[in-house]
Amino acid sequence: MKKCIFFIGILSMSLLITSCSKEKEEELICGTNCLFSVENVQGTIMRAECFDRFAITTAHPSVPDQIAIGIPDQMAKKFEEVGKEVTFSAVFRENTLQPQFPDPNIDPTTIYQIDIHEIRD
Repeated sequence: MKKCIFFIGILSMSLLITSCSKEKEEELICGTNCLFSVENVQGTIMRAECFDRFAITTAHPSVPDQIAIGIPDQMAKKFEEVGKEVTFSAVFRENTLQPQFPDPNIDPTTIYQIDIHEIRD
């Protein structure tokens, strides 16, 4: 009986440790200001003229039929090519950038700032 209780205790502790480490992992990936994150998704480089910056468009991961336009804080120059297809992983945050002029072609609710963790052709 003692062996059974000991085994159940060990099993419970290992499950607790595993779940805590997964939560920590997700917290590190997303952070406190994160709205959502994506991993290895397809995107297309565009020019967001109203912000005078390059951006990446991709399918919104949790809103069907909606795009997400991510304006990166930093992106390698080699990816700054309109129409370039990329695969990337990033954290999406609320957009705090102010447009230089309104762009009627872009829905402001689809614009986010992003931290790119990985990007490739």
